[in-house]
Amino acid sequence: MKIDLIKHDYGRRFRRADRPAGHSERARIVAPSVLASLPRKVQGLASYLGSEVIPLVNALRPLQAADGAVVKEIREARRLVSDLRARGYDAYRMAYGADQVADAFAQDTALWLEDGLDRPPDFSHTVHAFPRTHLGQPVFALACVKTPNGPEPKGNFWETFLAIRDQPAELPEVQRQWPMDQNAPESARLLIGSHGFANGACVVFFHENVAASDFGTSSFAICFHNRYFGLFRGITLRRVHAMWPSSEWQCASAKAPDMYAVAGIRSHLHDYYHMQGPLPLSQHLQLKTTFVSGIVEELRVDLEAVLAGQASCSDWAEMLAEFVLLERMFRYPAQNDALRNFDAASGVLLYEYFRRCGVVSKQAPFALEHALNAAHHLLDELRTLEAAGPAQYRQATVEFVFSYLGLPQDGGRYSMPAGYLEDMAQCVATATDDWNGQLPL
Repeated sequence: MKIDLIKHDYGRRFRRADRPAGHSERARIVAPSVLASLPRKVQGLASYLGSEVIPLVNALRPLQAADGAVVKEIREARRLVSDLRARGYDAYRMAYGADQVADAFAQDTALWLEDGLDRPPDFSHTVHAFPRTHLGQPVFALACVKTPNGPEPKGNFWETFLAIRDQPAELPEVQRQWPMDQNAPESARLLIGSHGFANGACVVFFHENVAASDFGTSSFAICFHNRYFGLFRGITLRRVHAMWPSSEWQCASAKAPDMYAVAGIRSHLHDYYHMQGPLPLSQHLQLKTTFVSGIVEELRVDLEAVLAGQASCSDWAEMLAEFVLLERMFRYPAQNDALRNFDAASGVLLYEYFRRCGVVSKQAPFALEHALNAAHHLLDELRTLEAAGPAQYRQATVEFVFSYLGLPQDGGRYSMPAGYLEDMAQCVATATDDWNGQLPL
């Protein structure tokens, strides 16, 4: 089949009469102050996405099932996808100044239109052509994407975003001390996004998030580190202060640039330690991506990152430790799908481990020094699980995890221990009294 690639109307605007009706959600400018300081090309692309692309994306979302297939108003969906194909082609060229990824996107959408839209979309060509970017360059994507920790409902819906590559000043030294040959996370500031990226708690865009049947050798990890400031202050610290009102935190007074730096350092160390140890993730992907082994792996690499920072005596070490431990224990388990989410489960396990060690209690202030001592012991236990080898690892992780978490109930993958629920009950109630569901960005 010959695919008609779009080679015309670059940068065109569609008429007000063509705008999708019945969907009033506006594009959210996530970082207006950052956007205003960027080159006109990036500002123009953000404006184009906000007026021409995001309204189409947000109008298509309610017509899709969780697998991305269109399940209602097929005729209207065909019109929207056809318009989005043209505007997406323009936007990809505006962002990257080349035809390769724009052509791939046009091909994928043409094939889906040809297939009738009532089957799941496949953006394999787009993923294969997705370019690597450098500092100061825009990062743009448009496809059907499952946004990790994004808003409900979850699924492979149409999404788009624009970000700018920007890394904290501290990161090059971290990269020198903890070098990664490949697949290092790319630090970026999210500028504007559709529903799934601008709402909820999505902070990443990975190749595996795209609705595609073949990823080939493609691999990218874009991390929106500017989102952490709002998430940490809007969710994590509210719950932490409700639990331990008298405790003092270095990260509580952190400014947005400080949090951006710490989040960037954490992402690099987190991914670095995925590739370390007796069972590196890249070589044991199937073994380490079950629900239970995912709990252990995510917790292990976070503890490795925290304790590596402590050992390095870096200026950022204490803030990193607070940030990682508090996010893991307080924000991750607050997600709507916490009982089916291994990141949330790892946070519950960490709190329960600390609780049994006497490190955390709602009756006493938090002491980071005591938590770090306990973290050393916990990390030793997790390393021992890996040292047993692949044959024993799976069963050993199951036994370890469910010695701290309750067995699954009511459709969940685990249940929260009574001690955790008791400690968190008042904390969550207090922290959400004035919470309106909108994250400060």
